[in-house]
Amino acid sequence: MTAIPGEVAPPGALRRLRRIRHYPSLIVGLAMFLPIVLGSIIVPILSPHGATEQQPGRQLLAPSSEYLFGTDIFGMDIMTRTFAAARYDLGIAIVAAFVGMAIGVAIGALVGYVGGKTDEILSRIIEALQAFPAFIIALAVLSVLGSSVVVLGGVIALVQLTYYVRTMRAQALSLRERAFVESARAIGLPTSSILVRHIVPNGVRPLIIQVMINVGDAILLISLLGFLGLGTQVPTPEWGSMISIGLESAVTGEWWVWVFPGGGIILTVVSLNLIGDGLRDVLDPRQGG
Repeated sequence: MTAIPGEVAPPGALRRLRRIRHYPSLIVGLAMFLPIVLGSIIVPILSPHGATEQQPGRQLLAPSSEYLFGTDIFGMDIMTRTFAAARYDLGIAIVAAFVGMAIGVAIGALVGYVGGKTDEILSRIIEALQAFPAFIIALAVLSVLGSSVVVLGGVIALVQLTYYVRTMRAQALSLRERAFVESARAIGLPTSSILVRHIVPNGVRPLIIQVMINVGDAILLISLLGFLGLGTQVPTPEWGSMISIGLESAVTGEWWVWVFPGGGIILTVVSLNLIGDGLRDVLDPRQGG
């Protein structure tokens, strides 16, 4: 494309930003995800009913103008609790996923670049952790340490950092043989500088995309643990525990008690996967130019 005289060509990042409209999965994902995030902030503040407020005589009311999502067996407003649970589940999932990514990237980049015995030992540890399903590891840790926000977030970070370690290690093994890394070694740059300036920036791109999908996986794990009673306890709002309570009323026709928190899980996880797919298309160098 011929540049117009006097016009400055936009940088690559700006060109990709302008091309976002060409990626429907990203647009749809954001359109689904942003209302959930905004609702989790605004609804618990503006709602006349507290997320943990139990109202005697108001149990299992169907959706109405007063209670848009109805009430549960304790008389608590399901709409307020559903959006408050989004804040709880998303908060833990996002923090845990990014902590797992940060630790996994640091470890993977170091052992992949340095190699040797440390690389071999760590690879065996990662393989051992990956041999067990994430739910089994979470179940074992929570059984020993008890259920709390810190322990739950730490478990999720632990089970997810294995992916980041393995992927970043593979990236580092490839990048350390590249000419620009060999040049950096030749001029005497310390290992820490090479890792920070060359290995991590060039190897982290696919992990940024994956972290969105891992946030969705973390929400599913949190909800499953809450459903089984291993996560947060009532009256703290959490999607999994809300569904567990709601299923007790499902057989008598009070569908709203579990449908709305279940819908929150589905919409959030689907939107995060769509955002991840859209980011993959936007950031893929083959899509540039």
